[in-house]
Order: sequence, then structure tokens, then C-alpha cells
Amino acid sequence: MRILITGVSGQIGSYVLELLTKKYEVIGVDLKPCPFNEECRELVITGDLRSRKFVQRVVKNVDAVIHLAAQVSVEKSWIDPAFDAENNIIATVKLAGRVCREWGKKIYLRIVCSSLRKSDLCAS
Repeated sequence: MRILITGVSGQIGSYVLELLTKKYEVIGVDLKPCPFNEECRELVITGDLRSRKFVQRVVKNVDAVIHLAAQVSVEKSWIDPAFDAENNIIATVKLAGRVCREWGKKIYLRIVCSSLRKSDLCAS
């Protein structure tokens, strides 16, 4: 199975990429180069998910997509809410349509969390 993982320059995306390389053929995608695991850098394609041509190219020969890409900075979302909406909402809607309807891929996963505190995870 060949899996496309978006958002691999982020912490969660880089972990998922590294983990899945042990069992599957994976391709990572992000707007910026992966700053983490040196071994996984060769699996990463830099590009913009808002571009139809780019998405068409990267989903062409994959069986599944794990979508983890997002602009997660709360501060940046206040400074430029239009970019935040375009990057996080519009790009996700476009990707979902392209992956599910146009190419009939089997899996689509979206994980979102703009901020997480210990108190969000633990009962008081």
C-alpha cells in the first residue's frame, strides 16, 4: 500500500511518516521542507495543497491519504485569518473532493487541533 501523508514538517506528521515507513511505501507532502528526521527527508515533496496540479501529481499513484497539514499557530490565525481559512479549511475541502470524488481513494483522514494543553488531556 502506498500512502500520502500531508503536513510532514509538523511534529505529528513527521512522527506518522517515520512510523509508517516501517510497514508501507509512503510519500510526505508539505509547504516547507521537513526539519525533523534526516532519513525521511528524501520521502518529502515540497508543494502547496491548494494547487490542483500539485494535488493531482501527488495523489496519482497512492492508495490512501492521511491529511495532517494545517497552519496551527493561533497568533498567525489572528494576524491573517484569510490565510488561515484558505490554508486550513479551503485546502482541506478541495483535497477531500479531489481525493474522494475525482480519484476514488479509499481513505481520507483529517486531524485538527490548533492548540492543546495538558489540562485538555487530563481530568482534574
